[in-house]
Amino acid sequence: MDNRKIYFILILIIYCSCSQAKRISSNSYGDSGTGRETHVSVKFNQLPKELILLDRKDDELDPIRTLIFQGVPGSRQEKPLIPIKDQLRFEKSDTYNYISKNASRFINEEYSTFNKIAINLHLLRQYLEKEKVIKTFGL
Repeated sequence: MDNRKIYFILILIIYCSCSQAKRISSNSYGDSGTGRETHVSVKFNQLPKELILLDRKDDELDPIRTLIFQGVPGSRQEKPLIPIKDQLRFEKSDTYNYISKNASRFINEEYSTFNKIAINLHLLRQYLEKEKVIKTFGL
């Protein structure tokens, strides 16, 4: 075999084994009171900005609850969507019941994987604004 072919194959193998996906953020935070830890990991230029990627739990509503009641540090939604003082009242509302029964409406399956769930933050926020649970930004 020609030396140039050997060098080319060797360089190609080294290049392929050294390349990695760039990451925007990789954060972890504790789920208050339960001791469970959730990780947020977004690959560079792959996830539309209206989506947030969270760990998939047994219940697909769990990541949505995290966004609504806790927020996700290091993401576009660092603070809870619902203020702490209003959370108990919200949990008993028809709006929360609708979200609980229709959680899949706010999940983007195209970007979800077996261990990550992509939540459409824009749709969730839009629904909460329509139901007058949260105020429209800037008003």
